[in-house]
Parts: sequence; C-alpha cells; structure tokens
Amino acid sequence: MRDEQAVPAQTVATTVTGAEAAPGCIDPGGPPKAGPKAAGPGASGPPASSPAASSPATAGVPGLAGPGGTGPGNTAVRLPTLNDPPTLGDPTAVRLAAADLAAGCAVVHGFAHGYALTTRPDHELIARAGRLTGRPSGRTGAVTTVPSAIRGLFDWSRLPAALPRRQLWSLMDELYELGPFGFRGPAADRVPGHLTAEADGAPRTVRVVAPGRHCPSNTFLAAALARTGTDFLFVTSAHRPGEPPYGCGEMARAGFGGEPDVRVLAHADDEAARLRYPFHAPAPAPVSVIAFHHAAGHGRADLPVLTLERAGSLSEDHIRSLAARNGFALSPAPAP
Repeated sequence: MRDEQAVPAQTVATTVTGAEAAPGCIDPGGPPKAGPKAAGPGASGPPASSPAASSPATAGVPGLAGPGGTGPGNTAVRLPTLNDPPTLGDPTAVRLAAADLAAGCAVVHGFAHGYALTTRPDHELIARAGRLTGRPSGRTGAVTTVPSAIRGLFDWSRLPAALPRRQLWSLMDELYELGPFGFRGPAADRVPGHLTAEADGAPRTVRVVAPGRHCPSNTFLAAALARTGTDFLFVTSAHRPGEPPYGCGEMARAGFGGEPDVRVLAHADDEAARLRYPFHAPAPAPVSVIAFHHAAGHGRADLPVLTLERAGSLSEDHIRSLAARNGFALSPAPAP
C-alpha cells in the first residue's frame, strides 16, 4: 500500500538585510523577500555568523553543527590567510558568498566532484546565468538544495501509482550517500513555472540536482537558503560558452573571476574532492538523472521501471544495481 502522507516543506527562513553583500552585485529583481521572523520578543532570526542556527533544512549539513559540534565541517584545518582565494573550507568566505548570492550575485562553487553556478531562482537572474554559461534561452533549468529539503520539492500526491514511494525514497538516500545525483519528478506547488517543464505528458515536473550528503558545498547552500528565505536555488554547470564544465578551482577562477556579479568559492582541495566520490567519473562528466514523473512499465520480475533521463558520472550499471536492490528496473537513457 502506498503511503499518502504529504512531505512537509523544509524552508529556511531568516531576515535578509544584504548588509554583508560585497559591492558589485546587481539585482535586477530587487532584494529577496525576507522569511518569517523567529518567535519571541525582538527575535529577528539567526545572526549572520551562523545563518542556519535554527533551520530544519540545515540538519545534518557538514560544518553547521555549531560550536563544539562534530563532523567534517568541524575538523581541524589550516587557517586561511588574506591572500588565499575564497574556498568552501573558509567559514567567513562561505558566509560572505551566501550574502552576495542573496543580494543578486551568482556564485560558482565546488559541487561534489566538479563545479556549479548557483543563483537565486528569480527569472532575471536565471537569464543572466544563461548568458554567462551559454545556456540556450528557454531551456528549463534545475534547482538545488540541502539534503533535508530535497523530498519537499516534489508533489508526492502525483507520483504514479505503480511506483512505491518509500522504496523510491530509499533509492534517493542511497544515491545521495554516494555523491551527486539528480531526479525529475512532479513539482511541488511552490516551485515557479519557469523552473518546471512538461515531460512525457506530465505537467509541471522539476529536476532537482544535489551534490550528495558529504559535499562541503552543503554548508554554503544552507547559508544561502537561510539568507534568501527559500528552500531551493537555481543551479547549472559552471563553464563559459563553448567550454566543458569546469573541474577545478583554477579553471573556475580563470573563467569567472573577472565577472563583477559572480563570486568564486572553490573546493579547499580539488583532488580531495574528487577522491571523495570513488564511484563517480570526474568532471566534465555531468550528474546522472533519474525520472519518476511517469511509470515506464514493468521490467524483469515485474519490477516497476524508472527512466535514466541522463547518463552521467555514476555508471548506468551501478545505478541499475541500486535500483534493483530497492525494487525497481531501470530504462536506459535515451540516445542523444
């Protein structure tokens, strides 16, 4: 029997002031809307130095466990100097990049084994991201978020009856444990129309791409979500027009470092970032994507079929093995 309980939204809410945003961020859409204030007399949300202090969407995010916490974000690291380029390993750089994104900048940052360009999901800012990367106008983009907010971006009441919800959730968890992955499914109502697309006759589908549970960029994403008061951001691969997606901070800084409205937040160690994902091919391999907005029939042993919408960094055989372990068959990716 399918579980019909709705998945609650995982929204990060805080007051946005923009006071920490660096000069040069031009916001064609105006300042972002502030989220609801925290309860209590005179409360105004978490301080800028700890933007995710009370946010449910930052639960389990490395580096946001708070003073004395444990996890990858709280291990001892070399302290950055003023001459170091901004990295995901520098809490101050992360905080400032999140403030700049909230003020309208795009941020090119380490994203699992590669690099992504992330911005607020405003239509104008997405169009600017397309001009920066050469993305064709009119193509529907993807969204990203922190691990705890992924399920809330889909409308599970529109999941095809042939696809068991809890088995799909289990598959999602396993794939994000391994690293970056993407899913297309029925979009939740709050996802705006310019980030949804009709697919296989199903209206309003959304593609969610996330870097995986162990990526340091989750700390930046959580801080940016807290600043913008939303629970998702627009994301696309980081590269200039005509170039392949970037795979290291040096390429990202060379490609975007001169743009006035772009900030670069590199991996602290690109080689260590690649080694974190031994089952994934390195950039420029794209992120693999599974679609579950429609049921593609039944495969061997009468298992319901999921569609591999895009072949990418995780091999098709590996994905098929995990899908089978969770009770699904896998339809091969369509020919390009």
